[in-house]
Amino acid sequence: MSGDEPDWTRFWEGKRAFRSFLFYRIYERFRARSYFSLLKNMNLKDKRILELGGGSGYICKLICEKFDCKGTVVDNNEKAYEIFKRVIGNERVNYILEDMFKHEKRGYDLVFSDGLIEHFHLGKREDIISLHRKFAKKGGFVMFFVPKKSWLVERFMSMEEGYEEKMDSKQLIEETSIPGLKLVSTNKDFHMIGVLYKAE
Repeated sequence: MSGDEPDWTRFWEGKRAFRSFLFYRIYERFRARSYFSLLKNMNLKDKRILELGGGSGYICKLICEKFDCKGTVVDNNEKAYEIFKRVIGNERVNYILEDMFKHEKRGYDLVFSDGLIEHFHLGKREDIISLHRKFAKKGGFVMFFVPKKSWLVERFMSMEEGYEEKMDSKQLIEETSIPGLKLVSTNKDFHMIGVLYKAE
């Protein structure tokens, strides 16, 4: 399956077990420091944020709780949505079960994805990157996180359900620096690298 888009149903089916999802939540809370670091100088109170391909919605929930904002998650996987309803769902995060290319709302203050664009080959990846900019309002922000290219990640943190391209900071910036986005800052942790842009 190395050349295929991931089997997200299989991935999220595995997270339905309590022990597996408990580990996932601990992992994401540890990694949340990277999101918070990139967003630390932003005032997101009462702002609208959008996560594309957000899976269970847990990352969006963490950001909304930290910065006192309202979140929307767009994902078309029913297994991930089941987890959201059972474990994550709260008044801060609205989950829309649909294809991200069919989402119609615009003007979000922050649009982001974590672990999304690296699962698509270049043609479609470019379309998804552009989609982030389309949903962000002028003066808003766009953020991407992808797994970094390192021995540790390659050896122990690769996704088994399908295609995943690890990146270094240079590649991530080159691919996401599209018209209408101005680079603000970058960040990395033991697993992922992130980049934050301002929408112009």
